[in-house]
Amino acid sequence: MKKFLPLALVATLVSFTVLPVAVNAEDAAAPAGAIAGKSIYAANGSRIATIYRVTETGLVQVILEGRLVTVPNSSLSEVDGKLVTKLTKVELRKAR
Repeated sequence: MKKFLPLALVATLVSFTVLPVAVNAEDAAAPAGAIAGKSIYAANGSRIATIYRVTETGLVQVILEGRLVTVPNSSLSEVDGKLVTKLTKVELRKAR
């Protein structure tokens, strides 16, 4: 049992450091038009929010109802020069 505990601890720590990388690796890069200050629109054309920042890793973040929300890059695309997300404002609020 004394040998198992350190091994289990190491395995747990490794899973916490590797898992977030694997999850974020699925996300596509942000569209080239994703810059701070530009608006994000829903698929129906309604304005959702203004981009607060684009992180060094390319994650697009907006402020909704006073909270910082990361918009999944896989949901973003550029349509007629506008940055559009497949998600609604309600879905983004829940994704916090």
